[in-house]
Amino acid sequence: MKFNIDYKFDWYGEEGNGFKEYYYSSPSNYPNEKEKLLNKTNEILARNSQYPGIAYTDNDIRRGKLLKEITYNQKNQILQKNEYTYTYKLFDENSFDFRKSFIMSKQPTQSSVGSLEDNFRITLRNERNLVTKKESKEYVYHGLIQSTIEYEYDKRYPLLKKEIKKDPINEVISYYKYPFDFTDSNSIMAQLTWENRISTPVITKVFRKEDGKERPVFQTRTEYTQDKSTQKLILPKYVYSAKGGYSEEKKITYDRYDKSSNLIQYTPENGLPVSIIWGYNDQYPLAKIEGVGYESLISGNAAIKDIITTLQSKSTQYPEDQNTIISLLEQLRINEAMKDAMVTTYTHKPLIGMTSMGLPNGLREYYTYDAKGRLKEIRDQDGKLLKSYEYQFRKN
Repeated sequence: MKFNIDYKFDWYGEEGNGFKEYYYSSPSNYPNEKEKLLNKTNEILARNSQYPGIAYTDNDIRRGKLLKEITYNQKNQILQKNEYTYTYKLFDENSFDFRKSFIMSKQPTQSSVGSLEDNFRITLRNERNLVTKKESKEYVYHGLIQSTIEYEYDKRYPLLKKEIKKDPINEVISYYKYPFDFTDSNSIMAQLTWENRISTPVITKVFRKEDGKERPVFQTRTEYTQDKSTQKLILPKYVYSAKGGYSEEKKITYDRYDKSSNLIQYTPENGLPVSIIWGYNDQYPLAKIEGVGYESLISGNAAIKDIITTLQSKSTQYPEDQNTIISLLEQLRINEAMKDAMVTTYTHKPLIGMTSMGLPNGLREYYTYDAKGRLKEIRDQDGKLLKSYEYQFRKN
């Protein structure tokens, strides 16, 4: 198959790295469909100008799909190749007729302005186009390893329900359940479904196929609640997991959320609390503090509370002032109250990406982006280049 638009992505910066090529479906494969002209009165005008040009059947759902990705080493040798198959499904379609009038300019010899009218028809579709298979080939020293992943979706929603991974040794099957899979009309799950908050699996079960039977490997379940800790909103509260056929155990407690539904504290089972400080108008995290509860941060130490308040204000009002934000984050990290904590800090360029990450040991990485908002470079605190990224478009 030949593609009119190929996307080639090269990256360099570490020894042993090569580049990747990505191939996508394009408008030439699936162009939009023009309006259908119903009457022939002004066909020449309609077909030889931009008139009417106001409606079309959109085929964007079938474009921009990743079809193939190839990984090369620094010697241009293929290391891995992935190919993707998509299944298009049309649920129903409806046709709509409309009329377009074209007003002609009045000529000196005319007593009135003339007009032309044409009738057109467009089609609106209820459809989906989802990846249903991934075929991988990994070229290793001793030969070729092939594997596949097959995807099955819910009949109504475009959400993954079953995933089958096969390689020469194993076959692993995963099942997913969502809020709409639980039928109690008075439950929290029913409320989530009514609010259309259905995209995150509630239960995931993983099996390995052995001797024709599916044997349990792993399971996770998220429990939701609606109370003071969740700001009276329906949000995740606990995560349970189980290995093999054993009973499930609680693994994580989501202790507290802020007014914007951001998680501000969670506690791993038998572990220390982890607090998250949000900034940039509650859109992005400023710091992750492992070992200190959120209440202690905002109530137990006046200096810490002042730093956090200033950070949140500065990042919201002056997000471009990265140096000031980093200075405040460093004050937070080295404060005496943080001596037993692991503090990781972040700065961001809103709508673009993370611009720096400060590690608990005091080192910091900086991220720069190109004019199109794509990651360009990663450098350390001394300006040393760690990774660089190059993007290229090409036509075959």
